[in-house]
Amino acid sequence: MPGFADAALYLEDPLVMSGFGLLLFFAALWIMVKRIPEIPRKIAGIAVLRLVTFGFVLALAVFAFGFGLRFTNEMASDYASQGYRYHLRGELDRAEEMYNKALAIQKTLGRKAGMAVTYGNLGHVYLIRGDLDRAEAMYSKMLAVEETLGRKRGMASAYNGLGYAYR
Repeated sequence: MPGFADAALYLEDPLVMSGFGLLLFFAALWIMVKRIPEIPRKIAGIAVLRLVTFGFVLALAVFAFGFGLRFTNEMASDYASQGYRYHLRGELDRAEEMYNKALAIQKTLGRKAGMAVTYGNLGHVYLIRGDLDRAEAMYSKMLAVEETLGRKRGMASAYNGLGYAYR
């Protein structure tokens, strides 16, 4: 089943898996509470049912949030991959468009590592075009992010790009 195979990839995400586990737990608890005949009529039974219902809704929210977050993260990765393909083909306008879409999502999610790579890719696009000021700006942003992450390899790459932009 291709549909299940696609959905199964999302279950690897800890937030999605936690939400799914909570959904199963509260669904099972709901069924158990409903099978006890005297509980639903008593005040304590009503409180338990409301607590179980609240837990189920909360679990559903965690599951949906995790699913959405994972999907959004994959969108950023897809845009970056498309940008790279356009970049390789020399379609720099399309590459820039895709990289900017990826960057917008990465900024929203706070994915600094992805932002750094995308700044570097945009810097390279501008470098190829001969727009050295914009290339310098992108490599400088890349360097700043890489420094906050403490990634020496990324910092070296940013310095390399800045060297080309300063020529």
